[in-house]
Amino acid sequence: MKFASFLTVCLILSACSSKINQELNQIHSLETNSKLKTSDSLIHAYVRFADGNPKHDSTVVFLMKAAHICVTSSKVAKGARLYERIINEYEGNSMVPQALINGGIAYATIPD
Repeated sequence: MKFASFLTVCLILSACSSKINQELNQIHSLETNSKLKTSDSLIHAYVRFADGNPKHDSTVVFLMKAAHICVTSSKVAKGARLYERIINEYEGNSMVPQALINGGIAYATIPD
């Protein structure tokens, strides 16, 4: 009985890891395609990864990338909200100061 429980836990962990790897591979494919580097598809992939894996090491980096793409492709309000998300949800992360600066600049450039 203990072995069956252990095997079940191992399978669940393996499935979760496999899902994360699939998502990371998809993001990598989008990043390496020069036509999609600034696309909504890549932004959505970054945000979807962050939503599903909030504690993963790459989450804040992906949110920063998504925010940057938004701001540089005239989706400034969406980019500013992503910077704000980083500031609010990842308070102790080393990228928060950069998110504060970038978010402030983004909010300042939103038309009235």
